[in-house]
Amino acid sequence: VITELPDERYQIRLVYLDDDQIREMRAAYDIQFEELRKELMKVVDVVEVLYEDHKAATGLQDFGDIAKQYLDDDKGRGGGWFSSRAEEETEEETPKLWNEVVFIPPRNTEVEEMNKTNIHIVEELRKRIINTRKSLSDIY
Repeated sequence: VITELPDERYQIRLVYLDDDQIREMRAAYDIQFEELRKELMKVVDVVEVLYEDHKAATGLQDFGDIAKQYLDDDKGRGGGWFSSRAEEETEEETPKLWNEVVFIPPRNTEVEEMNKTNIHIVEELRKRIINTRKSLSDIY
C-alpha cells in the first residue's frame, strides 16, 4: 500500500514523436555535443600552455621532455638507445590505436551508426578533464 504520494510539482508528460523528429533531435544533440567537445579541448589546450610555461619557469622536466631529449641525442649521434628503432620507423607508420588519454574505438557498425551513444567521446572528455584538473593542481 502506498501511503505517500509525490506532491503536485511532479508530473508525467507523454509525447509522441515520429522518426523525422527523433532524427532532428539527434542531429541537434550531436551538434551541441561537438561544440561542447571543442570548448573543452580549448580549455585543455590553455592548461597545456600554462603547464609548459610552469615547466619552463621552474625547470621541471616531465616524461615528454626526457624522451625528446634522448631521441634528439640519438638522431645527432647516429647511435644510442633508439638508433635501430629509428630505422624501423621510417618503413611504415601504423595507425594510432590510442591518443594521450584513451584507446581509439573501432569503427562503428551500421546499427551503431544509426544509434549513436557517444560513450567513447564522453569517456575521453572525462579523462581529459581529470588530467587537466591534475595539471592545474600541480601548477597552482
